[in-house]
Amino acid sequence: RLEIGFGTRPIFAKTKQREAKVTIAIGFINRSKTPKLVWGELPVIIMASDSQATYGSTKRQNQNKISVIDFKNGSILVAQAGIVEVGDKVIEIMRRKANGKMMENDETVKNVAKESLAEVRAHLREWNTGCVTDWQRFFWEENFLELMVGYFFDGKPHLWATNISRGIFTRVNSFEAIGTGKELGHFLLKEFAQAIPNFDYGWPIAVSVIDKVIDNIDGCGSPAWAAHVVPNPKDDGI
Repeated sequence: RLEIGFGTRPIFAKTKQREAKVTIAIGFINRSKTPKLVWGELPVIIMASDSQATYGSTKRQNQNKISVIDFKNGSILVAQAGIVEVGDKVIEIMRRKANGKMMENDETVKNVAKESLAEVRAHLREWNTGCVTDWQRFFWEENFLELMVGYFFDGKPHLWATNISRGIFTRVNSFEAIGTGKELGHFLLKEFAQAIPNFDYGWPIAVSVIDKVIDNIDGCGSPAWAAHVVPNPKDDGI
């Protein structure tokens, strides 16, 4: 079960960026036994992001960079930060691969994400062969993309972070931030984690972190988007 929404902050233009980028996204696991949510005692994965993308000299607000991808027996969340076109293509491929597919174990979602990321990376390498001499710079700077993938399997939360440069999936046990605003985002999440270890009241925390990053990092823009996913109450594995 998923819900998605956005904040109500006014929109402010920020300093122009060269590429089409979304610059902050966060994710964390609320492990509280009594989350302050309407459906009761369930763990929750919460994601949030800013919503400004820069295309040359044009800024676009309300760019929702938290996607819902449906498998046959459940849904997942994917947050992206980096080059918008690259991220959107990965999401498109993930949706195609997930359509009608069962989550058979806790690795199924991660493998779909890994295959989709590798497919986009391979296409970019093939298309630019003979034009690019520094592939590390090509993927790390010019076409950089970070993803967070969150879902439940067998009632347990799974949160992963990865990027197109290395393709290594790192398990997130508590919280993570991606994008050019991730240092500030990570610092703020760490402060909240020390004060509220289980991330009670997760939605206000998520929006507060994104809003503070927007206020302090050029290139980030309102409104803040947030979404969450919880285990299926029917306890059928998702």
